[in-house]
Amino acid sequence: MKIVLLEPVGTGIPPLGLLYLSACLKKAGFQDITLCSINESAGSFKRSREFFLQQLSEKPLVLVTSTTPVWKNAFELAKIAKEKGCTIVVGGPAPSIFGKQVLERYPFIDAAVIGEGELVIGKVAKAAAAKKGFEGIPGVVWRKNAKIVENEKNPLIQDLNSLPFPDFGLLDFPTYHGAFSIMTSRGCPYNCEFCFKPVHGNIFRARSPKSVLEEIKWIIQEFPQEFEKAGRTIVFADDIFNFDLERSKAIARAIINVGLKIRLVSVNGFHVRTVDFELFQLLKKAGLEVLWFGVDSGSERVLKNLGKGITLEMVRNAVKLAKKAGIPTVGAHFIIGLSGETLEAARETIAFARSLPLDEVGFNHANVLPGTRLWDYALKHGTLLHETDGFDFSAFKQLNSGVIFETPEFPKKDREKAFEEAVQVIDYFRRKHIMTPKRFLLFLKEIKSLDDFFWALGRIKVFLFAKNLRAQKRPPKPSDLKSQNPFSSSD
Repeated sequence: MKIVLLEPVGTGIPPLGLLYLSACLKKAGFQDITLCSINESAGSFKRSREFFLQQLSEKPLVLVTSTTPVWKNAFELAKIAKEKGCTIVVGGPAPSIFGKQVLERYPFIDAAVIGEGELVIGKVAKAAAAKKGFEGIPGVVWRKNAKIVENEKNPLIQDLNSLPFPDFGLLDFPTYHGAFSIMTSRGCPYNCEFCFKPVHGNIFRARSPKSVLEEIKWIIQEFPQEFEKAGRTIVFADDIFNFDLERSKAIARAIINVGLKIRLVSVNGFHVRTVDFELFQLLKKAGLEVLWFGVDSGSERVLKNLGKGITLEMVRNAVKLAKKAGIPTVGAHFIIGLSGETLEAARETIAFARSLPLDEVGFNHANVLPGTRLWDYALKHGTLLHETDGFDFSAFKQLNSGVIFETPEFPKKDREKAFEEAVQVIDYFRRKHIMTPKRFLLFLKEIKSLDDFFWALGRIKVFLFAKNLRAQKRPPKPSDLKSQNPFSSSD
């Protein structure tokens, strides 16, 4: 049986969850598996909507993953696949939130897998191949004739070491940055108001340092060319990599002891509570070059409501230790518009961010989605600025999406004003971090033609005068375009 794994709106980051599912499906005996991570701007036919539609001619089992903001896209494509005679099974954060309501709303969905799917996906595929029902498979909500059946709950996977390594071989490698992301743990015990963990839960579970090291070595051995093109970079994809301080150190020591020359990146947000100087020293020696902390607010009052379990002093200490250890790029994530926040509190956050010895900072408007405490707060105390029918959350996008909701004490105009002031801090740190003799010389070395020279002038103009540098896209360098062949449908 052919199986198609669908990510309706793909990015430059690999869909690690689908890659794990593929590995488990192959372990269960299924080999004809295709990944469709749709991103028309990626420049590859394999990542186009047309490519996905081509796969439907064989009436495959279509496994769809979807985050809540792109739910609408997922279900539109699922409906088309169903009309072609495919079996449709959905999973991931969005279906895990609403369960059987998904099947009630969308009659073309055959089943939904609630929670972590790796241990049950083989059984789901075998049932679909045999054209049987999904009787007795934990975590599955499915149709039995005209009735919607909810099977027993699917427990969290306790032994993460038992999972096969992700099936990176499915990737269209040139279209991804940070192609090799690894998950060393799952679950986060903290209770941040903007976060909901319908798939991995709030119980921390971790892989052993030995298992993590074996995966890194396996990546280097199995994908040598792709690994080199990716700058020998490994990206930690954990929600909270350093929850267990000693385990984090042990992972770093394991990498150091075997002499792996790799580049480590952690952008999800290190927790400032569980750090010490030795941790950063070891990670630096292991190859950590980019580290971001999840700080969120510079107001003690707002932090207390947030549920993150940190203080401003913890933040100062963590940033200080990371810089002292020599981590090349240290950044921090902040949010404008958390519960109880006002313009004055937001300005406290902006001032606090600027006071830290960081290399980069990031600010985003608070995003609210069902299942979070912040969603409940926004409905009770404020006003949503985007319409939703309860299933279409396409306007509730992350990053630079604009203000999602407002409250009487922090109206939209004040939130926009705070974000404009925050952008000035983002640009301040970015210019400060980039404007070094070493980086400027590297930039000059990129100029290899007259066209490159004019490209460089444009880049310098943007760097010096543009607002919100994070939102500025780097245009391709002319000499790079001439040296590359465009992707074709035969790739």
